[in-house]
Amino acid sequence: ICSRACGDWKTLWKARAWYIVSLPLNVCFRFTIPDCNYDIFCEDKEGKEENRKIGYSLTFIGCVVWIAILSHFLVYFAAKFGCIVGISPAVMGLTILAAGTSVPDALSSVLVARNGQGDMAVANSIGSNVFDILIGLGLPWMMAGLIYDTPSIVGVDDLWVGIGFLFGVLFCLIIALLASKWILRRSVGAVLIALYCVYVAFELFIHPNI
Repeated sequence: ICSRACGDWKTLWKARAWYIVSLPLNVCFRFTIPDCNYDIFCEDKEGKEENRKIGYSLTFIGCVVWIAILSHFLVYFAAKFGCIVGISPAVMGLTILAAGTSVPDALSSVLVARNGQGDMAVANSIGSNVFDILIGLGLPWMMAGLIYDTPSIVGVDDLWVGIGFLFGVLFCLIIALLASKWILRRSVGAVLIALYCVYVAFELFIHPNI
């Protein structure tokens, strides 16, 4: 029994550690995000068909609110970390912050790709970037202009390099998909990962002071 318990501990210690670390957030999510598995949301009885739609809507709104809250603190702490270690805000946004905020998109793309919907995974990656640029930048700038009535000054630094890489990566993605006859293979994923590694290495090269 002792040996089996020790063996279980060796294999499950990561899961237990993650459970302890994520417990505060899980408790908050449990009490603020409705579970669509509750009977009140899943009743398909006559006259109560709308319960399922209400449950999904409340769950979706709750998740969006939590994403907004966590994203705010992510940006705040990333900016503080960059100030402490001497990394410029532009580099932080192009690397660490971009990777952190893209984790939900990556997980959703993995889930739909496992279900055989590769086209949705590709559309999600491209559509999320379009949303981030047009809405993620346009809406805050518009609200700031309406509230403060002054234009926002953006410290671009070498931001044009990131924009150039964005167009270049999109071009390489199209070429890779054409070469693989629009079939998502391991080689396509390897090419994209290699391009990202090159991008990060290039950012670190042009900012040697970080």
